[in-house]
Amino acid sequence: MNNQNSTYFTNNTYSLENDDFVNELEFQKNGERTTLYGSNINEFDTAKHFLDHFTINKYQSSQKIKSYKLITNICRKFSFPNQVEKQAKHLVGQAMNNGWSGGEKGKIITTCCLYIIIRENQIPCLIHQLLQIIDCDLKTFHRQLFKVCNIVGIGIPKIDYLKFVDLIFSIHPKLKCDIVDNIEENQEFAKKKQMLQCSKQLVEILTNSWLNQGKEIFSSLIASIYLVTKTFGYETKIEELADIISYPLIRRIEYKIKTLKKLLFGLTKYIPWRDENFNLQDFEESLNFILTNIKFLHWFDKQKCKEKGIDGIFDRVSRRRRKDQNQNQSNEKSGIRENQQTPMNTKPTISKSNQKYLEFEKLSNPEIEQDSIKLEQQLAKEFDDETINCYLATEEQIRSRTLLQNLLFQNDNKKKKKRKRKNTRKRKYFK
Repeated sequence: MNNQNSTYFTNNTYSLENDDFVNELEFQKNGERTTLYGSNINEFDTAKHFLDHFTINKYQSSQKIKSYKLITNICRKFSFPNQVEKQAKHLVGQAMNNGWSGGEKGKIITTCCLYIIIRENQIPCLIHQLLQIIDCDLKTFHRQLFKVCNIVGIGIPKIDYLKFVDLIFSIHPKLKCDIVDNIEENQEFAKKKQMLQCSKQLVEILTNSWLNQGKEIFSSLIASIYLVTKTFGYETKIEELADIISYPLIRRIEYKIKTLKKLLFGLTKYIPWRDENFNLQDFEESLNFILTNIKFLHWFDKQKCKEKGIDGIFDRVSRRRRKDQNQNQSNEKSGIRENQQTPMNTKPTISKSNQKYLEFEKLSNPEIEQDSIKLEQQLAKEFDDETINCYLATEEQIRSRTLLQNLLFQNDNKKKKKRKRKNTRKRKYFK
């Protein structure tokens, strides 16, 4: 250790308590000083650690170069702004500093970093577009994405779905909105602009309601655009709309179109399906109708729905009611009447709190007295779903929805309790 060419340590902070503690060392050879990071005091061990540290840094630098090249290629292909490229490269470097050391899944992790920044800047780009470049499955991509979020300490930001609608209308040749001097073409421009607004309203309804809970949002987005364009008279194909976003699941879109037809075209009389005479005001009225009454659709009765222009699609018919209807039809054919059958012993019991609530409604709304008296008489005799739905369908009496719903559950629970077996067995546990 006395020779000048030998190594010596000036700043050693090693302790036996912390074996993994990183010590700042100064390496001197021929008068040149360089800082190292080692964990052992012996000369042989420090030299070995120096070589390992040098190879790791070399590997990480090569991995960084590969990831940066991949980010630049993707950004040029999709024509993303320069800000996205810089932020993605910074996030990749941050992930490497926090513990990620490249590996076989380096491409996937770099794309995950880029996807997080795409969603932060709210750029319309799907995962499927990025997976085509990498040749990767969706499950593995999701796993690595959550790992990257844990390493970096960032949550996945939300998507603005309306920008996808703007992208489809800007790229599709039949749906482009270009201002022209001719009067006839200006009318088409106004029509397309109205169509874009209607599709945005419909997408907002689907994304911000119980109809869609996150899994099939993009399929419902394409389906809503397809239906709106068809009502306005523009013929579009599902595959063309899906190729713009590169969404592969076409069968799911077809299934979603059927459900949306039932909601929109079977629900209201305002939207005529496959009709030449179409008014935008009717479409907007129907959308506003859905926004106001979307929570109460499955409580409407058929007669009240027909008066308002609704076909009773969302009537939730239980299995018991269907069985009873089938039995009544079979009994009528055989010659047995309903009066000969044994009556049901179970009848609804209206509590005092519910009676007070009904009396309070009478005082607040004197016009409802006649309807409430009829309802009480019918409830006293028999408890049917149809009478309750008629009571709920009126706009003035929607406040009593919870009351009557509770009455339904009370009688259903009484019938279920009889069928349930009592668990009398006592389990003995070893102490």
